[in-house]
Amino acid sequence: MQKDLVTSVEGRFRKVLLKDVCLWERCTEQDATASPKSTSEEIKLDLPCTDYPIKTIVPRTPNLVQHYVIVAPDGSLWREGTVYLYNRAVIEGASPATVANDAGDLCDFANAMLSARKDMWDFSGPKSRRPTYYYKSVLKKRIMESVIGIPTANRKLSSITNFYRSAAARGFQPEQEMWKTIKRSVRYKDRYGFNQSIEIISTDLPFKKAEYSPNHPGGNFIIDGGKLFPIDKNNQEALLEALYASENYEMYLSHVVALTGGPRIQTVFTMRQSCIKMDACHDGTNLVTFTAGADTLIDTKGGKTEYISLPEWVHYLIAEYLNSKRYKQRQSLSIIGTAEDQYIFLTESGKPYYVGTKDRALFKSVEAGSAVRKFKKDTLQKILLRNQKNFDFRFHDLRATFGMNLFEDHKALGMSELAILDLIKNRLNHGSIIVTQRYLKFKPSLEQVEKSQSEYEDHIRSIVDKQRIINGHSRQTNSVS
Repeated sequence: MQKDLVTSVEGRFRKVLLKDVCLWERCTEQDATASPKSTSEEIKLDLPCTDYPIKTIVPRTPNLVQHYVIVAPDGSLWREGTVYLYNRAVIEGASPATVANDAGDLCDFANAMLSARKDMWDFSGPKSRRPTYYYKSVLKKRIMESVIGIPTANRKLSSITNFYRSAAARGFQPEQEMWKTIKRSVRYKDRYGFNQSIEIISTDLPFKKAEYSPNHPGGNFIIDGGKLFPIDKNNQEALLEALYASENYEMYLSHVVALTGGPRIQTVFTMRQSCIKMDACHDGTNLVTFTAGADTLIDTKGGKTEYISLPEWVHYLIAEYLNSKRYKQRQSLSIIGTAEDQYIFLTESGKPYYVGTKDRALFKSVEAGSAVRKFKKDTLQKILLRNQKNFDFRFHDLRATFGMNLFEDHKALGMSELAILDLIKNRLNHGSIIVTQRYLKFKPSLEQVEKSQSEYEDHIRSIVDKQRIINGHSRQTNSVS
């Protein structure tokens, strides 16, 4: 295997995003689907160019429209890093976000080796000097200086471990071990609550994580796809008021969906018109369900089939919005052809806030809610501060908020914890009962148990009824009670 030699420390390894990606490989004349053409620059300079047969590469993820490569300090492509990213995206089908993280982690590692003038392929010498262990020492220093946290450091170490495993699969043979392999049996409960065990293969590179629990000082959170912090009832009301004050009905309505149904951000913002009961009743409280994930156009975590239930009055609000001039104007600018496949939440330019996985090739984009996060930072947070509500949140926290509201409501009604557990598991589409149990173990503050969900859902509805800003009309002046 060719080794990447250490070059001048003045340059840096960096990731570069390629757009409108098309992939080919050389093949026989019989299998050819195209052939490379001489570029205008080659013709202008009278450079030799030999055409040869090629065929299109179909990646595992067929909507690959953006891809990262890594450029070395001298401006050339870093072969090993770029080949690894190619395999991750095209062969393994890793998501764009995962490949972006991999690219950044590889650049960070390569630059650390560059700064130390170390050859990343040299595993001779004592353990502390080998690339993997040396990089761990670099990350340890950053953790101690509070530059990064343990989860970020472990993600970087995992990326580097996978990189070297890929290199070993292609023939790289280190002089000594790159890490110690650790095998252990882990017991867990499956989705039905039965005890199971699985063999886990890991290494000695990751840092040990601190054990957190709902009772951990300053750690009132729920682990559900990350650390989620339920928003207390007073702040939920403040949030709705701030959303109304923003005069952005798309953001207002999307947050109402998250608070009353608990879907993740990718599900909320890839909802289509076909999800909505267009003849829903204004004051209906029955749940109306649509399917997301799998073969639908609506994204879910891992593409898993999920059933999203929203109160009928929320369907009514969305149906009313879909018939508004405000929405019709945005829809007219969209490139989606059919009404039933049209996104509910569109920007002023007719583009989705979150491009669904199956639409990435159509939009030539992997947009994943950046405008939602920008709205929260630039607009919503400022309104909250102006209203003297100094609390922060992420969109994903709305999911935990919905789950806690659901738990408190049915606990107040006297339902058994076992029945509540099953209800929350189904509404939040949890694959494992273990995740759901974390909601029951969460210790809310006194403010968080002031009202039941049924009371609060009525309150949300009363606020929404007063705060309509559909059709671009000026906001109503009646106060929020």
